Amino acid sequence: MDINTEHMVIEQYFPLSGVDGVVEKSVYGPEVDKYRTAVGARFDDEILFKKVVRSKGKAKTWFVPGDVICRRLGLHEDRCDVIRPMQDRWYSTYLVDVTQYEAEIERVRQEAIEGHKWKAYRKKKLFVVVDPQGRALVIARKHWGDSFTVLMEQLCPMLKIHQQYACKPYRVAASWCAFKTMHRYAMGHCGGDMTTPEFLKCMRYAETIYMRRVALRNRIGSGRIIQMYKYRAKRHQEFWDKCFGMLDSGDVMPHSVRLIRDHFCARWVAVSPDEMDWYLSCIWWPEWKRGGPVRFQSFRKGHGGRMWK
Repeated sequence: MDINTEHMVIEQYFPLSGVDGVVEKSVYGPEVDKYRTAVGARFDDEILFKKVVRSKGKAKTWFVPGDVICRRLGLHEDRCDVIRPMQDRWYSTYLVDVTQYEAEIERVRQEAIEGHKWKAYRKKKLFVVVDPQGRALVIARKHWGDSFTVLMEQLCPMLKIHQQYACKPYRVAASWCAFKTMHRYAMGHCGGDMTTPEFLKCMRYAETIYMRRVALRNRIGSGRIIQMYKYRAKRHQEFWDKCFGMLDSGDVMPHSVRLIRDHFCARWVAVSPDEMDWYLSCIWWPEWKRGGPVRFQSFRKGHGGRMWK
């Protein structure tokens, strides 16, 4: 994988025959010269460049709009190179020189892309979250708040007791949910160099999600072991309208969204911890009013009543 300040080149990444759910369009004009330089093409190399316009379904986690697929004509290869724009988000105070950590950030990025999984990395003055597409959220500070330190400690422990004994799984799951949401918000709503108000908003979202997630304690997995109560206030209708619209457009949605649409008068629905994480990750939506349209609680022993599932 080759990287510069504007883009990264991921070698042998995209299947030659294409991927279901990925919509491509051909690239023409001056852009072609830029991409030929990026892949180190010679003057006699014949390369067809196509840009990803949209991806949906499972392909959404592998390829993002803006990716450029490089198909070399005349070569019989099963996979093509992909040119991906750099979309990192950086926040650093004047007390920290973030350039000294560039090699470590690139190493974490490479591990995330090769393993196709989220990665987190922490040092005394640095915290990095990278998604499977290689987009990094980099935070460099000299002083961290106590609440935010608790979140980082679950994923990248620095205290000796946490290094010797594993953190509780539900706290690790809550921390991942918080940082993934923080990362997605930063990618969609913040510039390359984040301002202090933008960072504080991201941090507030992460801390809120973590506290709501750990309140249920030892609840992890995919079984429907959590009660999700749906508030009926009119101000929450916009949230559900957006969810139903995404469901109709073919986006991957929790099963409970379809149940609520079919039984909108239901007071509560049984959901899994994974579904609960999805709802909490919507905290930055404009349609998420006040404390949100739902609340969660554990099932009580001997609980009666109708369970929609």
